[in-house]
Amino acid sequence: MYKHNAASCCVHLKIDAWTITNMAAGQVKVVILGHSFIRRLRDFVFSTPDYGNLWLFSSQFSVKFRARGGLTIGQLASSSNLVNFVGEDICFLQIGSNDLCNVSLPVKDIANAITSFASFLIVSGKVNIVIIGQVFFRSPHVTDPRYNNRVIELNMLLESICGNSDLRLKFWHHHGFWNDQNMSHLSPDGVHLQNPTENPRPMQKYAQSIKSAILHCAHTFMPR
Repeated sequence: MYKHNAASCCVHLKIDAWTITNMAAGQVKVVILGHSFIRRLRDFVFSTPDYGNLWLFSSQFSVKFRARGGLTIGQLASSSNLVNFVGEDICFLQIGSNDLCNVSLPVKDIANAITSFASFLIVSGKVNIVIIGQVFFRSPHVTDPRYNNRVIELNMLLESICGNSDLRLKFWHHHGFWNDQNMSHLSPDGVHLQNPTENPRPMQKYAQSIKSAILHCAHTFMPR
């Protein structure tokens, strides 16, 4: 499990004048980081010209993806090729679902590891703001019966920690996926979103959610 001393400062990461000035000076630099959900999103964006740069104006935003399937938070934190960026403005982080599969790991420890890593990205100068994405349910047919309850607990903990972080850690709800009792947005594996070549709607909705998160932070902190 990933641990870092930056965890203790995650509730004191207040936005500052330098951050606002830096984000307003030119392109907002964005890195989208995480496990297979991000890898599949990257493949979708790169293979679909209409969705290039995540529908964001390239004159205003520069978007890069860093992802590998199967990642846990500890593996991500120790992966130098995924976190070798520096000076980014916004990081959208999608992580945690693979950690939850290990039911021997307390959910609180997973939440602390994720927010500790996010805080490290900020205090080390790699990024100014980290947005932590809501973790998705999995089909109960393919996972431990405790898994989705652990998802609920993790999301609540992440939202609570980010809510006390003085702006530089954000929790983001992926709206539109939670009222579907049949989980029809999931692929037959019961884990990932549907293959966009068969049904692009779930991946489009996911991409739009991340785009909205980026715009929300950029508009909040960039002077008009």
